[in-house]
Amino acid sequence: MSRTGARAGARAGGTGRAAAGAAAPPIALVAVGATMVGSVRLRFDEQRTNRAGARPRRRDFGPRAPFFARGQEWGHFEFGSTIVMLLPPDRFTLDAKPSGRPLRMGRVIGRRIP
Repeated sequence: MSRTGARAGARAGGTGRAAAGAAAPPIALVAVGATMVGSVRLRFDEQRTNRAGARPRRRDFGPRAPFFARGQEWGHFEFGSTIVMLLPPDRFTLDAKPSGRPLRMGRVIGRRIP
């Protein structure tokens, strides 16, 4: 997992696997907080984002990296924004939603291709 914070907007990111096991496809999540006011809180790390003068930091949790069960909270925004999710194109299929529609927690946005 890695995390960064900068004045232009809070950012936190993590990489991992879509399921347990080495054969599971890799994924990356990047939380981008609102410019100048947003901050990102992760459930597994107390580091603060969006602090004046803060420099980007990288953390590698190695074998102690957190595991998140389906639907378990990864983190949250203290002043909303967006999540960027990076997936290998040949291992996932996404369910397209019309632009502008809200996405609620627990809704399916795609599926892993076995």
